[in-house]
Amino acid sequence: MRAFIALAIAALGLGLPPAALAQTGQEPRLETEAALGCLLGMAPDGCQTGFANARAAWVRTTYCTVEYTHRALDNCFNGVLETVEYLGTDAAGADVYAVNYMNADMTYVLFPRAPDGKIPRFNIFDASPNSVFGSVAHALVAVTSPADHMPPIYTRPEQGA
Repeated sequence: MRAFIALAIAALGLGLPPAALAQTGQEPRLETEAALGCLLGMAPDGCQTGFANARAAWVRTTYCTVEYTHRALDNCFNGVLETVEYLGTDAAGADVYAVNYMNADMTYVLFPRAPDGKIPRFNIFDASPNSVFGSVAHALVAVTSPADHMPPIYTRPEQGA
């Protein structure tokens, strides 16, 4: 019951209904995890209003955790979502996540909520954290406070499970 209450509180903070991230079967461990779940299509439509730039969040939202995906309709040009791991925070205090799709490795960087309760900024890089180049981009994905052995946030279920 405590887990459900914590999930409800975290979800309400981002403007998500309590059922947000229900597909993962766990409560968000980090403030930005619910926002990441929104961008990965693990929360109900409309969760994008929890971002300062809701339009950009809508455009970048993928729905790649379902059994059958459609490249264009689900925004799954890189195949199904395989794993999501939290890496830690960067020098600016943003959370850095490694997101692996069937055909691509990506890096998501989400900044903590602003006083208005919205995620002020997020960046999605079409490369693994070790492959992001450019001084500004590299600074955003360079983890200065690594996570302490957290298990993956999401792992695609085995087929037929």
